Amino acid sequence: MLRIRALRQSQGLSLRQLSEKTGISLKLLSKYELGTVDPPSSKLVTIAAALGVTIGRLYSSARKKSPNIVEAPHT
Repeated sequence: MLRIRALRQSQGLSLRQLSEKTGISLKLLSKYELGTVDPPSSKLVTIAAALGVTIGRLYSSARKKSPNIVEAPHT
């Protein structure tokens, strides 16, 4: 899941401001933020540049917790 909205809001940008910085319409940016439309890689590059982040930062950082691994005692 993309984090465009969270990154945009953390920078104090409105959707309109991001639209102006990227040249992407408000309607399309909104769809990207809601996840109803997947942006092509060219648009991801544009959005990342406008937000000053890498493309990787646009993606959710949710991580699955690793199960606890317990080593067996050496005998």
